[in-house]
Amino acid sequence: MSGPRVTIRHIADDTPLPAADAYVVVDVIRASTTAVTAGLQGRDCYLVRSVEEARLVAATLSAPLLAGEVHGDQPADFDLQNSPTELAARSDGDRPVILLTSSGSPTMCRAGERAPTWIGSLRNVGPTADALREVDEVAILAASPDELRIEDAICAARLALAFGLDGADDETLRVVHAYGERDLDQIRTGTSAGYLRRSGQMADLEFILRHVDDVDLPCSVVDGRVAMMVSDVRS
Repeated sequence: MSGPRVTIRHIADDTPLPAADAYVVVDVIRASTTAVTAGLQGRDCYLVRSVEEARLVAATLSAPLLAGEVHGDQPADFDLQNSPTELAARSDGDRPVILLTSSGSPTMCRAGERAPTWIGSLRNVGPTADALREVDEVAILAASPDELRIEDAICAARLALAFGLDGADDETLRVVHAYGERDLDQIRTGTSAGYLRRSGQMADLEFILRHVDDVDLPCSVVDGRVAMMVSDVRS
């Protein structure tokens, strides 16, 4: 086998994680993109699962930024939305960020407790695949509260194609065949893009569509934090 055996699964809040030697969590709109953007800035980025946990972590840090959303809404005491655009525009890169999202960050936390975990985004598909070529089994987890979102399906399919499809199961092949060649502009038709449109956050969609394959490092989860790094992960 030339690469890992790869599976793609949609993961909602309570979906059990499949067994795997490593995970790649995909939540393109917007947790994965925001996390990779934070890592690229060199920020300490802490992933959390609840507002309460975010506040507890914030109390241990100096001048942290609270970033995120709960069911799409920014909590009242947070500094910014789950927004790669807002984060990229800031010049205070020495301030740590605590990232809370409805699906992406909790799934990253859950996965990171089970196995080595990477963060999958359209910004760094190739480097993410390259970091995991020596692993036997990789599960790509598309995190959202309801359905497999089109942007996550496209990203997951591109990752799977980069790994190779040896031993892929029927569900994985279905996603790859349906989404692997999709034009990225079709993301505009999806449920997530509709939310951004209704809430006046289209700048994030444009950011995501402009920043494709522009990062040459993988992004991993280490002890609940985001790290731009190449780890030696082997089965």
